[in-house]
Amino acid sequence: MRKLVRRSRWVGPGTLVVLAAVAVFLVVHEFSPPEAPAGAGAGARAPVYLDVPRGAPLREVADRLAGAGLVRNPALFTLVGRIVGTDRHIKAGEYAIRPGTGVLDLLGLLRRGMSSLDQVTIPEGLTARETARLLYAHAGVDTVAFLRLVRDPAFAASLEVPAASLEGYLFPETYAVLRGSRAEDVVRLMVSHGVRVLHEELSRVSSPPPYTAHEIVTLASIVEAEAHDPRERARIAAVYYNRLHHGMRLQADPTVAYALGRRPDRILLRDLEVDSPYNTYRNYGLPPGPICNPGRAALEATLAPEPGTRALYFVARGDGTHQFSATLREHERAIARIRGAVAEAAGAGGAALPEARR
Repeated sequence: MRKLVRRSRWVGPGTLVVLAAVAVFLVVHEFSPPEAPAGAGAGARAPVYLDVPRGAPLREVADRLAGAGLVRNPALFTLVGRIVGTDRHIKAGEYAIRPGTGVLDLLGLLRRGMSSLDQVTIPEGLTARETARLLYAHAGVDTVAFLRLVRDPAFAASLEVPAASLEGYLFPETYAVLRGSRAEDVVRLMVSHGVRVLHEELSRVSSPPPYTAHEIVTLASIVEAEAHDPRERARIAAVYYNRLHHGMRLQADPTVAYALGRRPDRILLRDLEVDSPYNTYRNYGLPPGPICNPGRAALEATLAPEPGTRALYFVARGDGTHQFSATLREHERAIARIRGAVAEAAGAGGAALPEARR
């Protein structure tokens, strides 16, 4: 009788371990998605992008994986994840996952998160063309295909973007982009973030803004390009609202740079004559669309401009900040002071500053 008791105590835990190991083995081999067939082409090997929210339980992640066609049975995936302890160590973020990735590899990826080598950071304020170049340098994303999609009105409509171009909606963020990713997948990923953030910010305002969503993104792109000091975003937005309210031209230098198709060190007087609907020195109102891709902070500032600001003008001091003025006379005095300071510091004639925003 004693021998039987001792044997049962020894066999019980061992049996559980063996059964768990067998269960893991069966799940890994029976429920992993099939590998992409050899010679199936680039589309079959293209990564699938998956967003894992912060604090998401393993079962929710498993359902997302199943919805993306990356696992066959989310319940079994969850079971294995709990056995190996992944359910307590899931890293939030954007994942780029190759179809055919095994269960244990997926669980390991969720534990460690995407490698920095698989990620690319898109800074605020880049144009679509600059973004395309960065993505090509990082992951070989097809620049021509990327820009073709950005400029396709039908594709923009399919993504619920209220514009003929996706300029301004390629949200600046850190993304998981594997080498060989398709341009369409990357564009969809970035725009989905941009549309989501725009809707979030619009939902937070107490009253509907006096402009359309597209006009808000357009103005936010100008604020993004002008505000080198983040503390000035809301004030710069207020200046532009004031100018629009008074029927004045915006006279924003970054719109001229966009019209020129380059980023000059400084805008010259002859540049202000460029014939383009984006030249806000020649045209009244907002340009027809964004001039770069603004981040969340620029959208927030545009939707909540600094209250009580009477300023209609501002000029760069040369240190990343601006001098704001309520009248043209004050503005001209500010320009003279800044030019004098620049000339004195350089020991010679200072760099010409355009008398902007008149």
